[in-house]
Amino acid sequence: MEFTNTNPAPQRHLGNVALVVLLHAALVYGLVHGLHSGQLQLADPPPLTVTTVKEPPRPEPPVTKLEPKQTKSPAMPAVDLPTPTSRDTPIDRPSLDPATPHLTEAAGEPAGLGNTAVPLAQTTPLTASAACSNYLEIRDLLADKLPLIAMRADFDTRGIQRFDMVAELTVGAAGEISSPHIIQSSNAYASRAMESSVLSSLRKLKCAGQGSTRSVQVPLTFSLLD
Repeated sequence: MEFTNTNPAPQRHLGNVALVVLLHAALVYGLVHGLHSGQLQLADPPPLTVTTVKEPPRPEPPVTKLEPKQTKSPAMPAVDLPTPTSRDTPIDRPSLDPATPHLTEAAGEPAGLGNTAVPLAQTTPLTASAACSNYLEIRDLLADKLPLIAMRADFDTRGIQRFDMVAELTVGAAGEISSPHIIQSSNAYASRAMESSVLSSLRKLKCAGQGSTRSVQVPLTFSLLD
């Protein structure tokens, strides 16, 4: 009969565990105690040494001096200048006699005509009311033409209700009429619209001859308010 015991004793197992726990406790105690007492010291890093290295000077590039090119200017041709006259040289001036008139008489003209006063022709223009007998008739004729011309030229849209014109014509020595034209107007648009009728009507004026050619002015006033 075999009496071999296969199960270990529990006291022996507990002893091994206790031994392991004691070893760990001793190790932890030694570490803590050594750090606390300063036995575990860290090595200081070696000091750093800074060395300044000077860069060698760079060689300066050679400087090339540029010399200006000397250009020869072309020789100027010699010019002979006239010799200036001296201020002491007398200048020939025509002698003027205060008693002698400065006007030269025309060849063949009798002496004494130059001092004769010649009457000038009157250039002040006449008025049609004084020089032309049918001035009022021509004025009324143009007034009758105004409404039709104003309607064609659309005076109402442009706000044209009244404007003035001054015409001028030439009356010959015998009373003939020529060159009628407009010299003044208060409204350029209305003047262009009435110009043809005004000039054709002025040629019908009957003006008395003044013995010479005279200018006659014809003042006209047009109104659509009447």
